[in-house]
Amino acid sequence: MMASDGAKTRKRKSNSESELSPIIQSPVVDTIFALLLATLSKSDYRPDSISVVKKSLNKLRASLLSTVPFPPSLFFPIISLLPLLLSSRNREIARCGAKLVGLASLLSFEMNEVVASDGETVKELIPLLASLDRKVSTAACNAVLDLSTTSIGRQSLLQFSALETLMLAFLQVPRSTISISLCPGDEANITYLEIDCKEGEFLGLLLDATMFLTNTCETVELEKIPTKLLECFSAVLKQIWVKARSQMFLGNISRSCQEKGFHLTNMTINNLAESLFRLSINADQPTADSSPEMVRSSIFGSNEMDILGFLKEARTKLGCPLIYDQDIRVLRTEKKSKREVHFFPENLCSCSVETPCFFHVDDILKCDQAFKRGYTIALRGAEFRFESVASIADGLASLFGQPSVGANLYLTPPNSQGLSMHYDDHCVFVCQLLGKKHWKVFSQPIVQLPRLYASCDIPNSEHIESSTDSCRNLLLTEGDILYIPRGYPHEAYTDNNEVNGSAGFSLHVTLAIEVEPPFSWEGFAHVALCCWTQSQKPWQHTSSGSLSTVLSIMSIHLLHITIGLIGDSDPNFRKACLVAAIPSQSNTESWLYLNQRAIFSSVIDRINSASSMLEAVRTVEMASQKDEDPFQRMTWLKFLDWETEPRKDVIGFYPSQKVTIC
Repeated sequence: MMASDGAKTRKRKSNSESELSPIIQSPVVDTIFALLLATLSKSDYRPDSISVVKKSLNKLRASLLSTVPFPPSLFFPIISLLPLLLSSRNREIARCGAKLVGLASLLSFEMNEVVASDGETVKELIPLLASLDRKVSTAACNAVLDLSTTSIGRQSLLQFSALETLMLAFLQVPRSTISISLCPGDEANITYLEIDCKEGEFLGLLLDATMFLTNTCETVELEKIPTKLLECFSAVLKQIWVKARSQMFLGNISRSCQEKGFHLTNMTINNLAESLFRLSINADQPTADSSPEMVRSSIFGSNEMDILGFLKEARTKLGCPLIYDQDIRVLRTEKKSKREVHFFPENLCSCSVETPCFFHVDDILKCDQAFKRGYTIALRGAEFRFESVASIADGLASLFGQPSVGANLYLTPPNSQGLSMHYDDHCVFVCQLLGKKHWKVFSQPIVQLPRLYASCDIPNSEHIESSTDSCRNLLLTEGDILYIPRGYPHEAYTDNNEVNGSAGFSLHVTLAIEVEPPFSWEGFAHVALCCWTQSQKPWQHTSSGSLSTVLSIMSIHLLHITIGLIGDSDPNFRKACLVAAIPSQSNTESWLYLNQRAIFSSVIDRINSASSMLEAVRTVEMASQKDEDPFQRMTWLKFLDWETEPRKDVIGFYPSQKVTIC
C-alpha cells in the first residue's frame, strides 16, 4: 500500500531502530513551530513565506522519519497548526499538511491517536479529498488511508463523514473507460485488482480508502449515508465486479501490468465482494405497512394484476408453456391434517411425463383468487426468469463447484403454510425477500446426506413434530438467509398480522445446491478408478480373450460396484466434492487443498478396508434376477471425455459401451 509520500508502505517503524536514531530535540520542534506560526498567521502568503513553510515542514518530516520512537508530546505544538496547514488557500501548503498528517499517523499507534483525537485536524482534512488539485486530493486520500490504520482513526474519520465524502469524490472522478486486470498477491489465494484509466492511480486510492472504511465500520454508519449516494456508488462497484469476475473465470490472472498503464490497488476480489454485500443490506427496504398488492406489483413488475401479468409473461418468455407441478404449484397445508392441498387438484392428478398438464391462461387468472384463499404460489426455475437470480445462482454454483444451482420463489399469504413438513435431497439457502416467515428446522436428519433424486418421504411426521426439544424455531425477516442441509426435516408458515399492523405475507427464494453424482466423493472415487484404469491398462500386454484380461475387466467392474455399496453405508462418500471449485491457481498449502487431499485419502482407505468382492458379486446377481442394471447409478461415466479412447472390447460401460459382466 502506498504511504502518504507515495513511495513507502504503510508500516510503522520498528522500535529496534531506536538505538540508531537520536531522539529529536525539543528546541528543533519549537523552532519549526515558531516559524510556521509566524508564517501561517499572515493573511497573504508571499513566495518567500511559502518557501519557509515548505522548508520547515520538510525538516520536520525528515526529523520524524529519522527519530524512532518519536515522543508524541513533542508533536503537540505542531498538532495545533495542522488545521491551519490543511485549510490554507495555498495548495502546496495544504498538500504538505496532508502529507504530515499521513506520516505522523504511521509513526506509532500513540501518534495516530494524537492526530485522530484532534477533531479540527480531521475536520479540515476531509474536504481536501474533493480538491480540484489532484496532488492535494491524492495527498489527502493517502492521509486518510494512513489515519484509518487504527480503530480510533477510523472512528474519527467516520465522525466527520469521511466515507460519504470518499464516495462523492470517487463518483466525480472521470472513469469513462475503466479497464480491470487481476494480479496475484504474495499470499496464497489473494488476487488484487489493477485499474487502467486516466485517473487510475487516484481512483485506486479512493477505492482502497472507501472500501476499507465500508468493510470495517458499523452498520449504523452505513445507514447514515444518503440512499441515492449509496445506490450510485454500489452501481459502480457492481460494474467493476462484473469486469473482475469475467477476468477471474477466464483465468486472466497475471503478474503486475503497471508498465502498461495499470495501477495496482489494495483491493482484492474478497474485499470487493464484502463491500457489495455490506452496502446491499443497507439498501432501501419496503415500508412495513406495504399492502400485498403493492409488494407483488413491485416484485413482479406489472401495472395490472401484479402476479397475473407476471405469470402471463413467464408462460411465453421461454418459448414454452408452464407445466403444473414442474414449473408452478399452487398449494397450502391444512392446519389440522397437515396434508398438502392443491388449488388445481385435477392438474396434479393428470400430470405425468407422458402427458404433462399445461398451465393455461384461465388457470393463471385463478392464481390471485387462490392467493386470497390462503394458497402459496410456488414458481420453479426462477434462475431462468430473473437475471439477478441467475447471477446469484451462477456464483453459488461456481463457489461450490457444481454444474448449476436451482432457484424457486414462494409467495405465501398471511396466516398460511405452503409446503408440509418435508426434507430435501439437496441443500438450500433460504433468502427472505419480503415480509416475514416462521421456520421450524429439526436437528436430526431423516436420512444422513441423501443422494440426489432419492425418495424424500417422511415415515412418521407426527412423531417428528412431537419432538419439540430437537426443533429450532426461527423467524426470518427481510434480508435474512437460512441454510438447511439436505436430509433435515423443516416447515414454514406465516402469521396473520404482525403486531405493528403490517401484512403477514411472505416472499422468499430458495437456492438449491444439488450435488450431482459425479460431484460427490463417491463419484470422484469412480473417476479416480477410471483414471487409474486408463493409465495402467492391465489388459494391454495380453490378448483380449485371455483369462487374465477377463479377470481384470471383472475386477474393475466389481470394484465400481463396491464403491457404490460403501457409499450406501458411509455418508462421507455422499458429501460434495469441491474439486471443481478449486481456483485455477491453487496453492498446495491452502486449507481447501489440504482438506481435499485428506478427504480423498480417507475415501481410499475406506475402499481398501471395506471392499467386499463377494458382496459386489451378490449385488450383480440380484440385479440380474430382477432384470436391473447394476451400473445404473454410474451411467454418467460414459459421458466423460477421455483423452485416449479405451478399447471398446475391454471396459464395458465406459464411453458409449454397454456393460457386460462375464
